[in-house]
Amino acid sequence: MQDSSPGFPWLLRILVGGALFSVLMALALPVWQASELVPHRQAARAGLKELHAAQLRWLSVHGTFADSLERLGMPELTADGRYRLSVKRDERGLAYNARARAVGIQALDRECMTLLLTEQGPAEGDGQDALCWGMADRSGAGREGGRG
Repeated sequence: MQDSSPGFPWLLRILVGGALFSVLMALALPVWQASELVPHRQAARAGLKELHAAQLRWLSVHGTFADSLERLGMPELTADGRYRLSVKRDERGLAYNARARAVGIQALDRECMTLLLTEQGPAEGDGQDALCWGMADRSGAGREGGRG
């Protein structure tokens, strides 16, 4: 028995094509998002390194670390606006923690939502520290750069 509707085969092809396109997009979108987010981690690292340099300058003048970004003359957001910087110091001003937390679209980067830096260098963040700081490949082996 043949279908008497002349448009039926075309409609079926369009529906099957749309379904295949949806499946391919569902598989490809996470890979594409990761490729767009990972390069921006450099902004967090650069912001924290700049904050660290400002803290060292402050320490050399005042004898303690600064307790705020404002005192350091630092903006709250990195240059690309994808990370929010914050700083905390201990009561005596002899130690500090600086944090870069992903905001906006960058918050989709679940592997490296937060990078943490202390006066001694990179510290533990989301458990992907070497990866987030650009010191290891995805397998956790090998170093691309030094500490800091």
